[in-house]
Amino acid sequence: MKHLLGKGVYGFAEASRLAGVDSVNTRRWFLGRPDTDSGPVLHSDIPSVGDRHAVSFLDLVDLRVVGQFRRFGITMPTIRAVYGKLAAEVGTRHAFAHTDLCLCGTTVLQRMVDDDGMEELREVLTGQKAMPKILEKFLKDIEYSKRDGLAERWNIHPGVVVDPQRNLGKPIADESGAGTFVLARAYAANDRDADLVADLFGTSAQVVQHAVAFEQWLAGGKARGRRAA
Repeated sequence: MKHLLGKGVYGFAEASRLAGVDSVNTRRWFLGRPDTDSGPVLHSDIPSVGDRHAVSFLDLVDLRVVGQFRRFGITMPTIRAVYGKLAAEVGTRHAFAHTDLCLCGTTVLQRMVDDDGMEELREVLTGQKAMPKILEKFLKDIEYSKRDGLAERWNIHPGVVVDPQRNLGKPIADESGAGTFVLARAYAANDRDADLVADLFGTSAQVVQHAVAFEQWLAGGKARGRRAA
């Protein structure tokens, strides 16, 4: 287990819930489709054990990007092409967790810095510079490392973060570090008394309420658009 420390570990079901992706699509994108010649789009850092599959934090971010691409109507052949081109350029299979991506309609753009240190936008597949009037910034809630450019924290919900360096990557209340699931369970077990739970965990009632709101949102699958592969 030591080699998994700091990477985060999520089963397919948990990864699907967090990324807002249908569990069938999660399996297809990581394992391929046995009924066709379509191979995997993504490749997990964590080896499968029999029929048990898991992904890392960076895999989770990749999964979320693919899910969002599909939500915005980008085809799977285009996603595969973009992923392959970016992976070759940045030298990592976590292409979607590595770079600052944007969308203009269904065109995938990458923020770049030119030789003069000026920021520019480039179409990933054509390599052409772009100056779109309408730009959809991707993954505004992801924080990237200044050292290697890889995703390192996901501000998944108000007051809640997913950080592979904390609590094995499970969602936590950012202020206290307590797992949101634990806080929400304590809240339910104590007659929904946020002040009491806050005292028990040495935190604030607002932190408890953020954890409860997140767990309710997660259970309801709200606002994490699902689209068929």
